[in-house]
Amino acid sequence: MNRLFTSQVSRVLLLLLFSWLGLSARTQAQPDLVVTTPISCPSTVYAGANYQLSATIRTLGTAAQFAFIGAYLSADNTWDGTDVYLNSVGTNLFGSTTSATLTINVTIPAATRAGNYHVVFVADPLDMERESNEQNNVLTTPVTVAVGGAPQLPDLALWRPSISFNALPAGGSLGAFTFISNYGVGSSPNVELGYYLSADTVLAPGDVVLGTSATGALAGNSSGGSTGTITSNPVLTVPASTRPGRYYILIVADHLNRIAESNENNNSRALAITVTGGVTAARGAQKPFAAQVYPNPVVGGQPLHIELEEVLQAKPVTVVLRNTLGQEVLRRQVQPLVGSASQLNVDGMAPGQYLLEVFAGDQLQGRQRLLVQ
Repeated sequence: MNRLFTSQVSRVLLLLLFSWLGLSARTQAQPDLVVTTPISCPSTVYAGANYQLSATIRTLGTAAQFAFIGAYLSADNTWDGTDVYLNSVGTNLFGSTTSATLTINVTIPAATRAGNYHVVFVADPLDMERESNEQNNVLTTPVTVAVGGAPQLPDLALWRPSISFNALPAGGSLGAFTFISNYGVGSSPNVELGYYLSADTVLAPGDVVLGTSATGALAGNSSGGSTGTITSNPVLTVPASTRPGRYYILIVADHLNRIAESNENNNSRALAITVTGGVTAARGAQKPFAAQVYPNPVVGGQPLHIELEEVLQAKPVTVVLRNTLGQEVLRRQVQPLVGSASQLNVDGMAPGQYLLEVFAGDQLQGRQRLLVQ
């Protein structure tokens, strides 16, 4: 009896030992993310201004898949649901016991009241990583928010932009190059540039985006000078459906208008190009256009008059408008009228160039370029 009891107790102890070892191994296999110094944060910030903060994230134990730092503005030094989210940034920490210092571009909300706050840096703010210790992810630093003064804003501008060709066929490609500078006293976060094909020198909803490029953050310059960098996009392809004619390549800094600037009117430059006949344009020119379309250009909200040739006046006629990417944006059946013009309403269409096609049944009768203003 004593031997049996002793044997059972030994088995229980062994099971407990193995369970503890397995739990310990699983615990040790989890990373532990912490925010540590060095951190960089101004002692005073202005409501509505942009700033570059930095903090160091460190992983203890095993490698982490999701190494993110979130930055929050808090009325106290405790991270909770009342804090204002500013931004977050991440990296990969593949090795154990490794660290990385990350730059976080933030904008202090313009409606923030003056007073004393804390910037709260949080490791793994979305709780994507299962950690061995979830209680050591927060580091705070005091900051004073000032209002009423001029915010320290950046001012982005382009200098000496250029393109590789000033004439190319529809469907061809060119490259673009530019210096981008920050003339403002405030720093700028990462800048995205957009490259557009436009009928004029002003960026409008109907313009065709050809590509983008990005730069790193640009520091401010309080001495009246500027800081800058170089960016380019080597392959910008003009849509094959583009009609021959004179156009512009618009290069636009912060083209999505995400960065508050002291001057929002100097972000773009227009470079003239000529689009020559491509395969699509040549095919379209082989068939004479079987209608008169006026006025051209047409102002949005103004009716477009379509006067059909006599040969079409006894057939079902469909009018199709395509944008410069060849996408169909409008399709209408036109009632043939003898001796007078039919009307097509283009109200609500974005300004830009379009291709107007006339079909009799399913047979294309011709194409014509249309400019909507």
